[in-house]
Amino acid sequence: MGIKDVTILGGGLCGLTTAWKLQEAGVQTRVLEAQPEVGGLAKSLFWKGFRFDVGPHLFMPREALLLDEIKALMGGSYQVPVRQSRLWFKGRWINYPLTTRSLVDIPWPILLQATAEFASLQMRYRLQGEQGREHLAQGKARYGTLLDQLLLSEQTHPIWQEDSAFLSPSWSTQNTPLPPSNGGIASLLREAFRPPTPYTQSLHFPSEGIGSIAKRLQSRILQSGGIIHTNARVQRILIPHGEVSAVVFDDGQRVQHVPTEYVFSTIPLPSLFPLLDPLPNHALLEQMARLRHRSLLMLRLIVQQEKADTQRWFYFPAKQYPFFRASFAQPLSSSTLPKDRACLSVECIFPEDHPLLRAPAEEILQRCLPGLQEAQLVVPHQILEATVHREAFAFPDPDLAQEENLRPLQAFITGTRRLRAIGMHSSFRSWSLEQTFREALRAARAILDEKNPRRPTKIRSALPPPASP
Repeated sequence: MGIKDVTILGGGLCGLTTAWKLQEAGVQTRVLEAQPEVGGLAKSLFWKGFRFDVGPHLFMPREALLLDEIKALMGGSYQVPVRQSRLWFKGRWINYPLTTRSLVDIPWPILLQATAEFASLQMRYRLQGEQGREHLAQGKARYGTLLDQLLLSEQTHPIWQEDSAFLSPSWSTQNTPLPPSNGGIASLLREAFRPPTPYTQSLHFPSEGIGSIAKRLQSRILQSGGIIHTNARVQRILIPHGEVSAVVFDDGQRVQHVPTEYVFSTIPLPSLFPLLDPLPNHALLEQMARLRHRSLLMLRLIVQQEKADTQRWFYFPAKQYPFFRASFAQPLSSSTLPKDRACLSVECIFPEDHPLLRAPAEEILQRCLPGLQEAQLVVPHQILEATVHREAFAFPDPDLAQEENLRPLQAFITGTRRLRAIGMHSSFRSWSLEQTFREALRAARAILDEKNPRRPTKIRSALPPPASP
């Protein structure tokens, strides 16, 4: 008894990791990916002798076991570069993560605002007794945390739904003990700007690009007997009597009708619901149509520039800029490229109906150029070529109204036997790579527990055991 055959819609990291663990444990898996290559949003592209990493650039695990799992997967291609970020804030660069040296670069009004909020929070928590001391011990009133939010929240909150920094590793999220209360303000400041921990100092990244994770997962799945179809267009998911029975898809050569015992979907819900046969009721389809996503647009520029800082990311947290991040692409081989050539990738996130998503590269360049010039990343006459890469359905765009539309959709999927939506598109929240891997491991574990309800699960998981009721 138990599940022996699983079909996974979407060959992103969540779907591939789930397939990897299931196949490793003896469950036959089939991955259907609509694009020519696996990877989803986390992939590496190549253009004019440079490599671009699309989507998440870093893997920043807090759990050592999860990190070890991915390092073992990647083998010798895994590396831990010490790579920093810089924030362009009110006409100046600020190194990130923040340290005490950042005080020299941060504008005085921001420092004064953070200082006032820091003093107010310290006083408030100290007056709350034991509960307040617990909040202080959890780092909820750290000076650096307040600065972090003031510098970054203007842009990161609407994009990532996070109050503190999420786009790059921030020590402000570390839960570190507060120094003794009698240490004075100097001691508090020293604690607030203690050197970054190894977690925030080490930005885990495959040496062959973020796309190499998907390639390695693909190789493991195929080696263990799994099946991966690329350019596969799913046409129908048959759910007679409220239970999955088969998937119909076009692999580019013929239409296949494949019986399956279970379907995991990692694709956006607006793409999933029209595939269900029979279709959900009209009210659910209307709610599905109201869900909104954000699209990722990458402007890529070949520039005549001898020295390019390929070891940093450049962030632009102010809303006045149409882009939020820029970075110089890695050259594939310096011997085949002119020494004075560099490639700058400029990333924008727009609502799915934003007019710039359909604009030509020249128009997008004109919108981005003033900010890039201001930050001294490019000079107009040095730009030799420009092109655009677009990713639709890159990130969910939740708000309170959409959450109301989301609940009945999730309830319908939950009520359909042997169908489950996983990944950030099912939760409708932007996720880190760590959360993606964790969700995939949970999904695989659920299937294996159903397969062997009376025996321990075979999966080697980095997740802690479930808490006792």
